[in-house]
Amino acid sequence: MGADLRWGLGWGVAYAFFYSAFVAVTGALNGGEAAAHYHTTVPRIVAMYWTVGPGTGALVGVLRPLTRTALGTACVGLLAGTLVYGGIGLAQDGPTQETLIVALIAGTAVGVPGALILRSRARGREAAGSDAPAP
Repeated sequence: MGADLRWGLGWGVAYAFFYSAFVAVTGALNGGEAAAHYHTTVPRIVAMYWTVGPGTGALVGVLRPLTRTALGTACVGLLAGTLVYGGIGLAQDGPTQETLIVALIAGTAVGVPGALILRSRARGREAAGSDAPAP
């Protein structure tokens, strides 16, 4: 497995673990009421995180070489954001046209600037000579 794929998969698994733990704890504390408010269940949300997190992470890892440019970073962010928000929409409402539209809008609004911010921070760490891994 390539280093970039391992890197992306690692981040995807970390996000899935963190968010699944958060949802499991809050679901246990409120009896699943919050999930029901969003037309879903805690197990469905956790399953979505464990599907979308590692899958999107692996894809971002494979596409990581594209992040050498701002345009490539924006494209990877758009794709990743759309997949994540699409997964959330599927867990809430199932496969609908609205789910796809909302995923594209949210993926653009959050994924693109989020990826560009992470790229900027990574470049700043590299310029400062930090040993921290670049996203």
